[in-house]
Amino acid sequence: MKKYIIPMIAIIFLLLHFQVLFAADETFSVITSQGNLMVQREKSNKWEKLSTGAKIFANDKIKIGDHSYINLYNSKMARNLELKKSGEYDNGKLMSMISSKKSSIASRFVTYVADNIKEKNYFLVSDDYRNHMQATGAVERGISTDNTPGKSGRSPQNIKLCLPRKMNLKQDEVALAWAPLKNTGKYVFVLSDRFDRQVVTQVTNESKIKFNAKQHSLEKDVYYFWYVRSAADSNVKSEDCCFMIMSESRLKIINDTLAILKKERGDEKSAFNSVILANFFEQNLLLDEAKKYYKKAMDLEPGIDDYKQIYIRFLERRNFPN
Repeated sequence: MKKYIIPMIAIIFLLLHFQVLFAADETFSVITSQGNLMVQREKSNKWEKLSTGAKIFANDKIKIGDHSYINLYNSKMARNLELKKSGEYDNGKLMSMISSKKSSIASRFVTYVADNIKEKNYFLVSDDYRNHMQATGAVERGISTDNTPGKSGRSPQNIKLCLPRKMNLKQDEVALAWAPLKNTGKYVFVLSDRFDRQVVTQVTNESKIKFNAKQHSLEKDVYYFWYVRSAADSNVKSEDCCFMIMSESRLKIINDTLAILKKERGDEKSAFNSVILANFFEQNLLLDEAKKYYKKAMDLEPGIDDYKQIYIRFLERRNFPN
């Protein structure tokens, strides 16, 4: 019996060795796709259907039909490649196309966005990217951005917000809103600093309020916290929210980084690039800009369900009305 042990071990070793070689041979994975897409594997004359989640290996070829779309991701290079032009592409051509893309700052966003789409996470945990890269801005007092009921440990509030609970603003003009309550004629708006000192207390008949930050001498790069309650019943109120007016120096850092990101990514009509830019703005809590680019990605490729889901999940986690 012992004479069979060594050959059996050798066979197992060879199988594992070939598995490692085969796995290392992978060059691309398909992040998203739509339309008529085919792949021809090495040593095969047949074309097979290519779909989202499939792997492309070194000696494979792909064929893109008319009015089709594919988004390929190379994990080793942390780069992606979107293709719409019909035709055949061997691996060498795909590698030359992706190698021509510049990448430094963009590679971190490409990896994060690609992984989320592949895993169908769609950035479910809105602050998860803080574990992957340094975010701009930090709230001194805890405000959760997860709007799942019960996560905060507080009882449900009576006044529903119509805005994100945490956001950064580029301008001094502040506009805040909440859903109106029936049989409530007046609301009390309360704005406090991070030390819970009230800065503004104002009674209003409307379910919104506008003011200029300079009017109340609000500091830049500092978070202010606000809530609204019924004037008739102080127990009827909203959750605490916060915002920050960004300084020129902080905005310059963001704009300089954005310029590099746009230069590296190039194509403004790319849905994936739009998601990357949206994620960059969301990371910096510039949520109106993020919303614009998430929507743009969905509009550019309306047939791709992933981009639609990304937009919908963004609206949900950031408390935007649908």
